[in-house]
Amino acid sequence: MSESRSKTNLGMDDLSEDMFGLSLRGLRTMWTVFASPKKIFEAARSPDWQSYRFTPSLRVVFSILAVITGLRFIWIGPDSALVQSTLLHLLETGAVSTEEEARAVTKTILDRYILIFPFAMMLIHFLAGTVLHIWGKGTSAVLRIRLYFTAVIPNTLLSLLLLMPLSTISIEEYSKYSLLVVLVTFSADLITALRGGVAGKAIWVRIGKALLFAITSLAVAIISNVIGFNLPVVFA
Repeated sequence: MSESRSKTNLGMDDLSEDMFGLSLRGLRTMWTVFASPKKIFEAARSPDWQSYRFTPSLRVVFSILAVITGLRFIWIGPDSALVQSTLLHLLETGAVSTEEEARAVTKTILDRYILIFPFAMMLIHFLAGTVLHIWGKGTSAVLRIRLYFTAVIPNTLLSLLLLMPLSTISIEEYSKYSLLVVLVTFSADLITALRGGVAGKAIWVRIGKALLFAITSLAVAIISNVIGFNLPVVFA
């Protein structure tokens, strides 16, 4: 009887996992990495994320990227700045001869971009996480990846939130808004890594390592975007 009861001892966390794919534990993980990141970094160093209190960071980041992909109709609408800037670029460079053709090519590029970008970003983040030695001596490759993806959670979540107004941004304001997104996400990476992730006794050492992480994360985002936009063009 006790064995049967234990097998059916399901809670709201399980129900939310069934409904939304990202459990309440995942939401708690995202909240804690903002409010008290040191707790998450400490949990990442334990095999079971401290008795499964937190969702593994790699899964959280991938889930947020999946939401970004799912909500593409909001930030890649037909009148969005991203669509208009791509359309304008095709016309100005002479890559297409008519506006109708430009719209068709733009749709193809952005449809493929939104599929390529998340996987490119995850792969490059994964590779960066293995080689970035900023978390302390003797840190294994697996642990480095865990810590790296933990530090990138705020950046990814803020990117999701900052993409939502993109459909209301004019093409004239697009460059300024893109710069704002870069500044916000770069700051999130720097602050998160500094508040509990990177190792070092001296504050200047920790600041240097946090800067290295933030620069690496920004480089990953740039490279992923370049791949996402250019692969569809190459194979069009």
